[in-house]
Amino acid sequence: MPLGYHYTNEEFEVGQIVVPTRDNMDGLHETEKPAEIALRAAHPSGDGESIRKNSLYLWRDKPMGEYMWRLRGGTSDPKKYLYEMEYEQDDAVHTGDLRYYSDMKTAAKAGKALDPASAENYWKGVPQNNRPQFEVLVRKATVKSRQELPPSPQDVMKRFWSGAR
Repeated sequence: MPLGYHYTNEEFEVGQIVVPTRDNMDGLHETEKPAEIALRAAHPSGDGESIRKNSLYLWRDKPMGEYMWRLRGGTSDPKKYLYEMEYEQDDAVHTGDLRYYSDMKTAAKAGKALDPASAENYWKGVPQNNRPQFEVLVRKATVKSRQELPPSPQDVMKRFWSGAR
């Protein structure tokens, strides 16, 4: 069975079947939402809204999943866990290169027009270049393993000083 990588603050157990619990639109900044709306609207059969709203998002490649998780760990909204997930091929709804989506978000944030070819290529599943960032959208997946993000130096100091009182 194929594997994918998912980061979140939700705690799951090994062997647990995970299903999508929220629309990713809810976590987007207002400046990013136009790109998500355009991407959903560009699906060839018109199912983009349903597909993206009702899918669990996985990174296809482990190095990319780990890199993005650790990168996210240095932001104001880190994700505590990285899960290795196994899924049935029948549960895979779409695989697309997020580099196209990133281009759309960058344009939206800058107030520029969104390139329809980016959304079209995302839905076609073609890589943008020789270093794609593929995401796999699935209906459900099973937890194979879990890694926990190490505490940041700021977290360590907060714990130290709160315990010193």
